[in-house]
Amino acid sequence: MKGTSFIGSKGEYILGDLVDNGAEGSVYKLANRPDLLVKIYNDGGIAGDNIVATKETEDKLRTMMTLVRGGDVDRFSTVAWPVDIIYRRTDRKFAGFVMPAVKGQSIYILEAEGLRNDYFGEYDWRNSIQAAYNLACMTAELHKKNIVLGDWNIRNIRITKKGAIVLIDNDGFTIRSAGGRLFKSKGARPEYMAPEMQGIRNLSDPRAVFNEYTDRYGLSVHIFELLMNGEHPFNARQADPYAASMNAPKMMMSILKGESPYINGIGRIPRHSPDYCRMMPPYIKEMFNRAFGYDAANSIKLETIKNRPSAEEWSRALNRLRQDLHVCTRHRHHLYWRGAPECPWCAMGMDDDYCIRNLPEGYQPRFIPMQAVNPIQAKPVIRRQSDFVLPPSELMKKYLNEPIYRPVRQEMIHEEERHSDSEEAWENLKDAVLGIAALAAVVICIVLI
Repeated sequence: MKGTSFIGSKGEYILGDLVDNGAEGSVYKLANRPDLLVKIYNDGGIAGDNIVATKETEDKLRTMMTLVRGGDVDRFSTVAWPVDIIYRRTDRKFAGFVMPAVKGQSIYILEAEGLRNDYFGEYDWRNSIQAAYNLACMTAELHKKNIVLGDWNIRNIRITKKGAIVLIDNDGFTIRSAGGRLFKSKGARPEYMAPEMQGIRNLSDPRAVFNEYTDRYGLSVHIFELLMNGEHPFNARQADPYAASMNAPKMMMSILKGESPYINGIGRIPRHSPDYCRMMPPYIKEMFNRAFGYDAANSIKLETIKNRPSAEEWSRALNRLRQDLHVCTRHRHHLYWRGAPECPWCAMGMDDDYCIRNLPEGYQPRFIPMQAVNPIQAKPVIRRQSDFVLPPSELMKKYLNEPIYRPVRQEMIHEEERHSDSEEAWENLKDAVLGIAALAAVVICIVLI
């Protein structure tokens, strides 16, 4: 495909190097326009039977170009909005669209401890709060234009070194034309879908319509992950050894039934998770309770759906949290809510290269696993010389503003890195052994009796 020429209303576009392949098509650089990218849809040919280059897709792109002139939302965020529709030079057949070439990495880089310090120079919780705030502001602006994101895939949300949020792959938005024609999202990640969408297997189903309230849910999940070091609000391990020895319910079932270890204590909080109860201020907890504080009986009721916090409410709450932070006395990169009794990052043993784990005497998380927990003894604070040396201010400014030339390898920031497979297998094995041992003990007692 490299070197192939396409035409649009704004001139000729010559394909350069391949950037990415997806289910709907491929994204390329442009040899004659380095500031732009082009997405070529699958047409049932070499790419396979997934035909996306249809008249409906062309009409949707044309509608999108009339809704928003340019991609800027505000100075903290940008939308890589379509700027031109392209056609094959040979037969004038619809082929794809042109969009701005944006910088940045997947927002998941904020959850990857080994990568975020390298990317931002120095990371602290303020980076994640700022990203969540910018994402909420962007969502609010899109909702004012009656544009629904629908698909909250983390691959489509990027962050720059300055903290700006950039949305890509915008042809997946749900929009409505001036004449009332609805163009739906055709794909979505299940872990970001609201309970009322979980039972719908086919998004072409007439009931599968994303709206502002489904966006409120997806936004709340992303904000929770950003503030909680990558933990999903419905990621829980079974606390009952009998249940753990069986097939544990999938996350999507937990979403539908409202089984969250952080909100209502169902299940066991994963290891390495921040202490939600101590680190979140009451006004943030109240927002998460409105988004995730439901059960199987009311998860898809109208009052539950309408109670979800809006993007504007999130932006106000996160702006308040930005101004309500305290710096840890042991580690200057540890920022947390000033009302917390101690630094939650030190309690987790975060940044072991820089700080000594020093839990206060008697510290315990709210939800305790079944096995006995030994009391934590206080240790004297040992101060270490940090191995990380800040560059001079001018050098730091240059570093933060420099363009990104080398992308982070995708396999390094794959979503499955959030939960180690080996750790999960080991936990499941231990739970299964406990379950079998308990069952054997019951059988022995019955036989002896």
